[in-house]
Amino acid sequence: MDLIKEWASMGPQTPNFEKWGKTLMSVFKDKPFPLPDDQSAMIYLLFTNKEKWGKKTYIENEYYLNSYWLAMVKMFDNLIEIYTEMEMGHKILRTRHAEKVKGLEVWEREKYLKGR
Repeated sequence: MDLIKEWASMGPQTPNFEKWGKTLMSVFKDKPFPLPDDQSAMIYLLFTNKEKWGKKTYIENEYYLNSYWLAMVKMFDNLIEIYTEMEMGHKILRTRHAEKVKGLEVWEREKYLKGR
């Protein structure tokens, strides 16, 4: 739980959200946008605190986990087309902020992708 608490301190609900964005941009030179995101924040914590978290965590690096896994397994080649079509047809699915995703959005996304 300590790792999750520290990770949450970088989220959009905190006063230091923009500060963390600048920090992450300075560390990850290829980061495409200035605000923190779940993945870069977690990697930052794990790699800058190796003594604290290193023996307690495993970093998977053989899978692309920045998307909905069910869609990737079934249709890896046209994933972008699937997401674009899905989001254009369903207003509720147009936001992709994992820390803010609500149950309804998850169910709608899953319902749409299962039929593909």
